[in-house]
Amino acid sequence: IFVVRKLLEKYAVEEAARLATKEQLAELEKLYQEMIDAARSKETKDFVMKDLSLHQFIWSMSGNEYLVTALQRSVLPIFAFSAIRIASHSTMDLMEDAYSHTEILRAIRAKDPEAASKAFLAALDDWSDKTRGYVFGSSGDPATASR
Repeated sequence: IFVVRKLLEKYAVEEAARLATKEQLAELEKLYQEMIDAARSKETKDFVMKDLSLHQFIWSMSGNEYLVTALQRSVLPIFAFSAIRIASHSTMDLMEDAYSHTEILRAIRAKDPEAASKAFLAALDDWSDKTRGYVFGSSGDPATASR
């Protein structure tokens, strides 16, 4: 499922950068600021919902309803599971997670699909490593997870 997310969301980010309108960019900035505000207030549940809303809006910017549906089916369970586990760890830095989206947004604003793709993949890899650490223990290896 992680491979599917990586492939589909990478394409959605590229398309969002390629097709972004001024109105969509304004809405994207608004959603990003709401996510930053939730992180700043350390409201984990609100932060996760704002983060998800940001991702869903980027997917919709692709203009491809089939892509959006596929991403919802594959990514929502990951978000739900991760949110539950991450919410129980007070060590998660919400601001760091929020700012990990900055380069993606910058590339979308610049209408640069290649830069958006690279920024997304870098952010996703970092998020995956950290999430595995929160879910499975500090090593990120499920075989060595503390119980």
